[in-house]
Amino acid sequence: VHSCAYSPDGKTLAVGLRDGTISLYDTATWKKARTLSCHTSSVMSVVFSPSGQQIASSSYDKTVRLWDAQTGAPGAILSGHTSAVTSVVFSPSGQQIASGSEDNTVRLWDVESGRYLTVVKDFHGKPASIAWNVNENGSYLATGCGDSSVRLWQVI
Repeated sequence: VHSCAYSPDGKTLAVGLRDGTISLYDTATWKKARTLSCHTSSVMSVVFSPSGQQIASSSYDKTVRLWDAQTGAPGAILSGHTSAVTSVVFSPSGQQIASGSEDNTVRLWDVESGRYLTVVKDFHGKPASIAWNVNENGSYLATGCGDSSVRLWQVI
């Protein structure tokens, strides 16, 4: 297991596995509800959208994939990283995704169209973790990197 995430309502737990699959568990019974299979390598990060309607997953196969959280149907494949994608997070609005990769970049994506919006390259280590916050001062990404740094980025 590389990653796990609860749905916003707490009724489902998504588990990202080394075999490239995501297992979804019903937290009332702890029975596996379904398995999502499309990645060709280890799933490194899973996250639910703020609405709970989508799941995003990142993988060593260099992609981010979107899934329908209710049906398990695969959605868009977000390609562009040149190495393993180790972290993925939805914006608080659910309209964008940020993904961090061992290619020393963070990419921002539009969820609806699946296209990438921008790439941040000013890293001296691999971005291993990303958090997104919106407050009265704006929208910000925090990135934790392999060079032991934490950096804050304003999303404009």
